[in-house]
Amino acid sequence: MDSSDWKAKFADNKNFDQKAPYNLKKILENLDKVTDLDHFNPYYLLSPIYDFTKVFGRISSGLAMGFKDITEKVEIMRQVFKLYPTMDNIQDLIKEEMKIGVFKFNGNTSGTRFHNDPKYKDYVSAARTFLRLLWFMEYLIHIFRYLATADDKSLKDILRDSYDEVLAPRHPLVVRGAVKVALTFASCDKVEAVGYMFEVKDLGAESKKKISMVADKLEKIWKAGYAFYDRYGLTKLE
Repeated sequence: MDSSDWKAKFADNKNFDQKAPYNLKKILENLDKVTDLDHFNPYYLLSPIYDFTKVFGRISSGLAMGFKDITEKVEIMRQVFKLYPTMDNIQDLIKEEMKIGVFKFNGNTSGTRFHNDPKYKDYVSAARTFLRLLWFMEYLIHIFRYLATADDKSLKDILRDSYDEVLAPRHPLVVRGAVKVALTFASCDKVEAVGYMFEVKDLGAESKKKISMVADKLEKIWKAGYAFYDRYGLTKLE
């Protein structure tokens, strides 16, 4: 595919709009285009991550606010790619940040040689940002696995248990407290939520098969991404 095609889509704000309808078909089509697991295409991966956040708004307005951080991180990734117009994949961009020495930056370049460089003013690195998007992907995978297997758990239980297992150990105390309060407002019916997320009518065998299929697609990408971070010693990037 011509790179100008995905780059135009990546630059178009209409493709990153919380007001646009949730579209599972689009999400799956884009995930299927993430074929090179050593060189993630930014549009075809970040667009689905962004769109999955719309699910939380449907479940609870409190959760939507809680996961606004994810949409902001996708926006950071879009802005960072603008600074490196020749880059066409996430892993090479992160390696370039490591080469330059900006991969740890989180908006503060004071005391560094980049302090007076306008390109890196308030720079937040792709390396740091994408790691947190991988955490969110892992959280989604846990939710989807529970939905496909844990008939005895309520939706609130699934969201809480997945958070405790994946994100809570990585979040500071104040964030953990805020998220747990938001989770208490997750009052959406489990079947209703699954119907919205996966465009199914029930939680029968075929529906669970579809949920597992989506989880499998995400997990394949997540494993490759985490292996990259592990290989370069970036899994503990603060």
